[in-house]
Amino acid sequence: MTTESLIVRATSWVGPLWPLDRSVANNPLSDEIGEPFEVALTRLSARMGVSTWPSKTHVEELGRRGFGVPVSSRAPTAPFPRPGTLVERAYGVDSRKSRTVRDLVGRVALLAVTEPLDGTGSRCAAMLAVLRGAGHSLSGPSSLRRELALTLSSSSLRSLLDGLGWDEEQLVEELARHSARLPGWAGWAKWNDRWSRKPHPNVLSLEDFLLLSLAADIAALRGSSMPKPPGLLTRQDESESVHLHALESALHGDVLERLSGAGREATAPRVQVITCIDVRSEPLRRALEVDDDVETFGYAGFFGVAATVQRDGEREAHESLPVILEPDATITGGRPVGSASRSRQLLLETFAELTHEPEAMYALAEGAGWFSVGVMAAATFLPGLRRVERPAVDHWYLRTSHPVDVAEGVLRAMGLTRGFAPEVVVLGHGAHSNANTHYSSLDCGACAGNAGGANAAALAALLNDEETRSELALRGIVVPSSTCFIAAEHDTTTEVVDLAESASKELRERLRRASTVVRAERDAQRRADGLARARRFERYSKDWAQVRPEWGLAGHVAFVIGPRSSTRGLELDGRTFLHSYDALDDSNGAVLGSILAGPVVVAQWINAAYYFSSVAPEVFGAGDKTLLNPVGDFAVLSGGDADLRQGLPRQSLFVDERPVHLPTRLLVAVEASREKVGAALAFSPTVRQLVEGGWLVVATREAPGQAWTTWTRADSSERR
Repeated sequence: MTTESLIVRATSWVGPLWPLDRSVANNPLSDEIGEPFEVALTRLSARMGVSTWPSKTHVEELGRRGFGVPVSSRAPTAPFPRPGTLVERAYGVDSRKSRTVRDLVGRVALLAVTEPLDGTGSRCAAMLAVLRGAGHSLSGPSSLRRELALTLSSSSLRSLLDGLGWDEEQLVEELARHSARLPGWAGWAKWNDRWSRKPHPNVLSLEDFLLLSLAADIAALRGSSMPKPPGLLTRQDESESVHLHALESALHGDVLERLSGAGREATAPRVQVITCIDVRSEPLRRALEVDDDVETFGYAGFFGVAATVQRDGEREAHESLPVILEPDATITGGRPVGSASRSRQLLLETFAELTHEPEAMYALAEGAGWFSVGVMAAATFLPGLRRVERPAVDHWYLRTSHPVDVAEGVLRAMGLTRGFAPEVVVLGHGAHSNANTHYSSLDCGACAGNAGGANAAALAALLNDEETRSELALRGIVVPSSTCFIAAEHDTTTEVVDLAESASKELRERLRRASTVVRAERDAQRRADGLARARRFERYSKDWAQVRPEWGLAGHVAFVIGPRSSTRGLELDGRTFLHSYDALDDSNGAVLGSILAGPVVVAQWINAAYYFSSVAPEVFGAGDKTLLNPVGDFAVLSGGDADLRQGLPRQSLFVDERPVHLPTRLLVAVEASREKVGAALAFSPTVRQLVEGGWLVVATREAPGQAWTTWTRADSSERR
C-alpha cells in the first residue's frame, strides 16, 4: 500500500478544519458515511476516548422545556481512554513524557507553519529550522529536540513506517492514533490536502504532520524498548444511543406535529421575498407574512450564483458558494471605497495580520500598548460609538458564461415561475460582530462562511436585465416589465435589513416592522434562556466583550422541502430550514434531487458540526471563547494547549452548563410522493448513503393534511 493510501485510510474519520475567515460547519465523519451512523459513532468514541452520544443533561433539558420525557436511569457507559501512540503505549497516555512529546509536536507545527516553504513544498525544512533555532520557545529537554531534528533530517514518513516492520493494518492504526492525539492539527492538514483550492500561506500537509508526530515518538523512544504494534479498534457499544432516540422522539415529533397544521396561501402578492433557507430567516418570513399580500420563498443563500467575490478596495477575493461546489462566476463591486477609507482599510488589515503572527504580536502589544489604551477603553465602555462598515447591497456586477441558466435554475427550483409581484426582494444574510474569532460561523453557510448580499445583488441585477428576461420568456418564464427585483441583506445579529436604493418606501416600512417583531421574539427567547434582556441588538454587534452576539443555528431540528403555502403561518420557532419546492412542477424528481444533493448535504454538515460540538465539546468544540488565542488567521488555540481547536465555541451551544442546542440528527421533511423521493435519491449517491446509513431522518407526505411517514432503509432497498 502506498504512503498516500495509508494516510487516506488512517484519517478517514478526521474532520477538515476550515480557516477562520471562511469557517464552514462540516461533518467530521463525511468520509465515513458509507458506514451506518451508529457504527461510525461507536468507532469514533473509541478512537477519541470520549462519548459521541447525547448525555443525560441533554435529555433533562427536554423536561425543562415542557416535553416531559423520562430520563433513562441507566448510567452511560464510561468511554475507554484514547488509544495511545508509540510513546503513549510505552509510558502511558497521561504520563509526563507523553504530554511533553504531544506538546512539542504541536508547538513545532505552530511555529513551522509561519515559516516560508522551501522549494519542495514540504514543511520539513521549516520544522528543522524551528527545532534548531535558538529564538524559539519549545518544551521538553534539548536532547529530545536534537534527536527529533536528527530523525526528521534523515527520514521520510515511508522510511519510518517501513522501519517499524508492521503489517499495513497496524500502520494504518498507528497513524490514526497520531491524528487522534492532535486532531486539530490533523484537521488543518486534511483541509489543506483535500479542500483548499489554492495553497494557504500556513499550509501543512497530512504527510508532514504525521512525519513530525511519528518522528517525535521514535526520537523519544531512542534507546528504549519499542512497544508492541497497536491493536485494532473493535469496540461496539451503543448503550448511550438511548438518549439520542429520546431527543429525536420529542423534537422530531414536535416539528412534524407543527407541520401537520394548516398553512395558507398568499393573496395577490404585492411583495415577494426570496430568503436563504437558514433557520434564522424563518422568524423574519413569518413576521413579513402577517400581511396577506406578502409571499416568501426559500432558497440556498448563494442564490444559485457560485461565485468568487471581489469587493472594491479589498486585496483578496473570497468564494461565496457551498464548498461542495466549484466557482463558475465572478462578482465584483460593492460600495466604492474612497482614498481615506482605502488607507484605513489597509491599516486595519496590516494591524490584524501583525496581531495574529506569533513572532510579532507581543512586540506590537509592547510598542502600541500606551497608544491604544484610550481606543481600547472607548471600545470597551462605549461600544455604541463604534462605526460598523457594511458592504452596500447595490453596485455588484456578475460575470458568468451562462447567466440565463442561472436565472432559470433558481426560479424553477423554488417554484417562482409565474405570478410575479411588483417588488421581489432577493434577501441574502450575514452577521456582524467584533473581536469574535468565529465570526464567519455566523455568516451564510451556503456562501462558504461569508455574507450573501453580493450574491443577492448579482441575482437581482441578472433578473432585472432585459436580455435575460427575453431569454427566460423563450423558456416559458415571463417576468412582467412592472416587476422589479431588489437586492437586500439581513444582518442576523441586529435583525436590520439593508435594502437597495430602488426599494419603495412601503417595502422599507414592511421590513422595518418585521424586524421589530423578530427582535422582540429574540429578546423573549434570551430571557427564556436565562440571559439578560437585550437593550439594543446593535450594541451586540459592536461590543467586543460580547461572547454571544447571537445564537447562529443553535436549536435547529429540521429541513422542510415543500411549498410555502403548507408552512405559512405555522410557529416553527426558528428551528427549521425552509426550502421552497412544488412537486407538481418536478415531473421526474430532478429538482428535488438537486435540493437533496446540495442544500440538504450542506445542512447535514451544519447539523453534524453542532451535534459533535454539543456531545463532546472538550474534543470537537472550540472551547470557552474567553480563553481562545488566534493562530494566524486560520485557527485558534485554547489557553496553553498545543492543539488547534475544532468546532463551535461553548458560548454558541450552552448557557453556563445548560445546553441550548439539543443534538439530534437532521430531520428532512419532504412534501412529495414516496416514488418521487426515491427517484430523487437516485440522483445523488452521497444523499442515498446519508439516508440509508441513518445519518439523516427522512419523513414524507404527498399533500397537506396527510400523515407524515418515516422513510426507512427498506424503502431505499425497494427503489434501487
